[in-house]
Amino acid sequence: RLMNKGETAPEIAEAIKPPKSLSDEWYTRGYYGTYNHNSKAIYQRYLGWYDANPANLHQHVPTERAKRYVAAMGGGKKVVTLAKQALAKGDYRWSSELLNQLVFAEPGNTVAKQLMADSFEQQGYQAESAIWRNMFLSGAHELRNGVAPSDAAQAGNLISGVPTEMLFHTLGTRVDPAKLGTLRTMVAVTVTDRKETALLTFGNGTLFSEMGIKDDTAAIRLSGPRPLLLGLLLAGMPIAQAEAAGLKIEGDRAALSTVLAAIEAPPAGFNIVTP
Repeated sequence: RLMNKGETAPEIAEAIKPPKSLSDEWYTRGYYGTYNHNSKAIYQRYLGWYDANPANLHQHVPTERAKRYVAAMGGGKKVVTLAKQALAKGDYRWSSELLNQLVFAEPGNTVAKQLMADSFEQQGYQAESAIWRNMFLSGAHELRNGVAPSDAAQAGNLISGVPTEMLFHTLGTRVDPAKLGTLRTMVAVTVTDRKETALLTFGNGTLFSEMGIKDDTAAIRLSGPRPLLLGLLLAGMPIAQAEAAGLKIEGDRAALSTVLAAIEAPPAGFNIVTP
């Protein structure tokens, strides 16, 4: 109804309030999801991210936009003053928005980071939703301590339980088109310990994977147990090491080298609230 009246996702999120008959019951409180959060997801499902305002259609990236905002507000010191005033009034949402611009405009501004962490922390304390609280407190932790690397051992345990098809789909998200260049090739994969076959097609800077296909004419043919195949394709194992361990490699080795060089390793962690 509110979408049909032209209201945007943030406006709808502020307007939606559950009736007393629901808000009085513990099992319909926002301990996990929230009406504010989930209503925005519903908006995006039906209307997408664009709110029909052309000013939001092609904005600068956050860092460049932040530099312009800070300059328009009179510089970093002015932004800090305004943020402190908002903090003192308990307007933590506004202080976060102000400081977000300054942190992205001046990543080395420790004062801005500490104030923003304080603002996030207060909002975390006030959040009924455990997920919102975790988001605010995680943001505060990053501002104060930087980004903590993820646990590679846990990732390895997870991968062992993921179907091969899903891992090949994931592999497609790790191909750097600039490194793959104009190469067009096919890699036939035989997973001997699971009796699986797959065809990986590289071209136009992308990877398209298909399970259940056996192609003995592919330019590159790999055959071996899944751990070795994943080690070569996902973990950066050198070709010579994979072969020494028992992986069978046939075909265009130069093309294989190009393919492997184009597959990026995922970062151990990445910034959320800092540029």
